[in-house]
Amino acid sequence: MSDHHIYKKIEIVGSSRTSVDEAIQNGIAEASKTLRNVEWFEVGEIRGHVENGKVGHYQVTMKVGFRLAESCSPFRPPGSQCDQLPGGLRFSSRRRCLAATALVAP
Repeated sequence: MSDHHIYKKIEIVGSSRTSVDEAIQNGIAEASKTLRNVEWFEVGEIRGHVENGKVGHYQVTMKVGFRLAESCSPFRPPGSQCDQLPGGLRFSSRRRCLAATALVAP
């Protein structure tokens, strides 16, 4: 076991029709479905969508931080060798930690 932690952060946008707090909760809940060791978030921007003169959606841009495990990826690949990740990245389960590479459009 290491005496320090290494973190990775990604940017996501949570949304809600109800509140800013619920938009944050929705974003964290969705990120936690595909990321392990989610430990913190920071709000970068709050914005909304207006419908008929009223707030239709609250949108919160946030960075989500997760701790990298020592011998495995924080991503949960469901059995295939390569899986799509947020931001146009792919994860190769043949490699260990930090095996994400950018996709190039054909």
